[in-house]
Amino acid sequence: MKHLFLIKTMLLCFIFQCNIKAQSLNEIPENLHGFWKFQVEKKGDWNGIHIGKNYVEVLYNLVLIESIKQKDNRYELVLNAYGRFLDASITLIEQDKAKFVFGNKEFECTKYNADPDIVLLKPSNYKKVIKGIWTGENNPRKQLSITKNKLHWNNADWKIHWLGKYLDKEYRALIEYNNSFKMVYITHSDNNIKFRTENNDEIYKIGEKIQSNYLYGTWCNPTTNEWVIGFFDKIVVYKNEAWTYQYSKKDENTYQITLSQEDKKQTITCSFIGKDKNELTLLDGNQKIDLKYENRPQPYLTEDNRSFLNNNYKKEKVTIRGFLQNMPHKKPFKITIPNLITDEEDEFFADIDKNGCFSITFEVLNTSFILMDWGRTYLPDVVEPGEEYFLYIDYKNKDFRGNKEAIVWQMGKNARLHRELTSYFSFAKSDFFPHIDKNLPSDVFLSKSREALRNELKVVKQFSELNKISKRTLYFIEKFKLTVMARDMMQRKFDLERSKEGNFSADYMALADSVFQNMPKPLTLMRSNTFLNDYTAYYNEKVFLKPDFIGNLEVMKYFDKHKMVTLSEKEHIAIHKLEEMAQKTFELRQQKADSTTLANHFALFKPYIDDFNAFAFTKPYEKLFAEQFPKIKDEVVYIPMLKRELSTLDSLKVSPEVKEIMYAGRAYNIYEGESRSLTQKEWDFFASNIKSSEILSILEDEQSKYNTIQGQDVKYSESLKRTEHLKDAKNADELFKKLTEPYLGKVIYIDFWGTWCAPCREQMKYIGKVKEELKGKDVVFMYFANRSPEDSWKNIIKQYNLTGESVVHYNLPDEQQSMLERRLGVKSFPTYMIIDKQGNIVSTKPPMPIQQEVLVQELIKWIEK
Repeated sequence: MKHLFLIKTMLLCFIFQCNIKAQSLNEIPENLHGFWKFQVEKKGDWNGIHIGKNYVEVLYNLVLIESIKQKDNRYELVLNAYGRFLDASITLIEQDKAKFVFGNKEFECTKYNADPDIVLLKPSNYKKVIKGIWTGENNPRKQLSITKNKLHWNNADWKIHWLGKYLDKEYRALIEYNNSFKMVYITHSDNNIKFRTENNDEIYKIGEKIQSNYLYGTWCNPTTNEWVIGFFDKIVVYKNEAWTYQYSKKDENTYQITLSQEDKKQTITCSFIGKDKNELTLLDGNQKIDLKYENRPQPYLTEDNRSFLNNNYKKEKVTIRGFLQNMPHKKPFKITIPNLITDEEDEFFADIDKNGCFSITFEVLNTSFILMDWGRTYLPDVVEPGEEYFLYIDYKNKDFRGNKEAIVWQMGKNARLHRELTSYFSFAKSDFFPHIDKNLPSDVFLSKSREALRNELKVVKQFSELNKISKRTLYFIEKFKLTVMARDMMQRKFDLERSKEGNFSADYMALADSVFQNMPKPLTLMRSNTFLNDYTAYYNEKVFLKPDFIGNLEVMKYFDKHKMVTLSEKEHIAIHKLEEMAQKTFELRQQKADSTTLANHFALFKPYIDDFNAFAFTKPYEKLFAEQFPKIKDEVVYIPMLKRELSTLDSLKVSPEVKEIMYAGRAYNIYEGESRSLTQKEWDFFASNIKSSEILSILEDEQSKYNTIQGQDVKYSESLKRTEHLKDAKNADELFKKLTEPYLGKVIYIDFWGTWCAPCREQMKYIGKVKEELKGKDVVFMYFANRSPEDSWKNIIKQYNLTGESVVHYNLPDEQQSMLERRLGVKSFPTYMIIDKQGNIVSTKPPMPIQQEVLVQELIKWIEK
């Protein structure tokens, strides 16, 4: 059994995702059945492949056949390895010799009827391997035994095809139940049996040597199927909390149980009804509850027509407590909440104690979609403000995704909602919405989106027919699918400018409009705010023309009003006509005008656009613009542009609540996108349009944060290099040489970034550890900022502590920065490079800062050369 820890790693090496449509199961020909042995360096290593009628063994695991094709003496197989497909082939060389290929691994094999290292037992001796009835985890309902040629395990009787002893170390067996085959491995130690299958270890003890606890398991209300209490090895789950417990028998069928926590105790009594002990009565004070045992959650039996709580967007706490059993790993439990204002994700963590218990409390703005324990459990869920509930999961020592053996229970006032969502996403076998190639033409993309939506809603209908699901569950799933589809649709707007389409068709936007007009209530049920942002941005771009064009028009009007320029009658007419064009464009967009109508509309005004450009982009005007813009930008451009942009929400008839979230999101974009606090006029604008104190408090926190940053001095200001002496440099190679030659003899790690670039800022979080690891070594961290205003540039440098003796920052004029980027092939941000001690570029794709250890080793390699 050595190297079992390699199973998952090697399977992932073998397995690749492929677009193979599943076919009806084909049995493997009998001439291939048996054990195919290959040579290994050490006895005891994995040394062969078991093959049966519908399975092939890969590293001790039986993998099902998805399809098999024969061509002469070659067999091509597709194996279904837990939902992923493995491409394999078998080529017969002789009757008992063959070459096996799994991915890029080849094995020369010789066929045997059975593994020569296994001494097979006669069926009459099978029961000697497991004598009597063994019980797992102190749970008498989980039993292991052998009777004749049957193995009783997992509440089923499995046929034993063969059983034998392997190298005097353990017993191995091939078992079958309902055409499902498994390899099992049985090891005796002390008074235990270790029972292993598919990387899952279970420990059993002889039943006669332990006190049987028939309370063990989950107990439900027989009328509603609601989970009421759960008994486990060391934990009792009751009233949404985990307790330690002790019990004593009052008589054969009655137990008195003392439940304990750090600061409290309580006593309950449980009495079994019937011989099979699957029913009991729980007595808690004067409350008497009849219960039935259920191994897995069953559908609810009653109607539930409740609607989601809407608290009008006020922060309230949610608490989730849990007990996680047989986990694949013990990383902290994580809750991820989409933040509709920041359009990012807020994360909360809780440690898991030695018993597998945790408690996590976090705030939500309203009833909210959350991602539960992403990275281990992957449960989409919904929580209501003020809610408390309990989560129990038995992972069976396997990864949760695709794990049909895992068991999930929820307890609390909204347990039904949580249980139904868990069941649905398992039933649907997908979390969100099918991926559709965004490069398809819009009409094809639209058609495929509608088809995918129909298929998704068919699955919802199938699920609802099998389960009497609640009104809330059905509402959420349908809205969820619609908004995720619409999000993907509107994300294609970024490809419009690069394509010949120009605009989405009326039919395309009609579907997006329909989703927008029927958003989930509350809005926090959405997966993200991306759809809302993209949808309104699309209309803004089409209704108001490009922001830079409108900005220049407003500035020119200001200059004219204040007699700072002298305009001819022709130029006055051009300004007047362009204002008329902007208003007419807005009206046409409100009427959902098609692209032909808009094209004809713009053609009428083209002469005036040309006239405006002829005088608005001359050198005298550009000089005046550079001098005056910093003084007038708030009054003349920013605030009017914000008003124009956000007035789209009124034309789209957005609800007041959604409008406030959108306003707050726009303010947050200024904070994060420009890394600065709002000006007083900007703050006044947003504060006057956001009535919710809860939402406004989020902006107040951001305002305070950036005010603090702006008030700080740059530590080690020598890192910020002045380049006025290079202002006349026109050659990229010469400029780059002058910027880097002061650091010859040192390795340079270059970062091309911009204050507007979120991925750039994300990477900056990780560079501190790299700098600390390389402190005192011959390395320089050099930053080139792209189109970054000086205040924002300095704010980010202060925010991420990006200064020091080994740090250099350049914020070149746009023309010089662009010249360098073209010469060095910078096409995306961030871009990283390494320059050796001689000044040569030796890597244009080095490790990123997030790859901290790899980056440190890469830089040390060049430092030591």
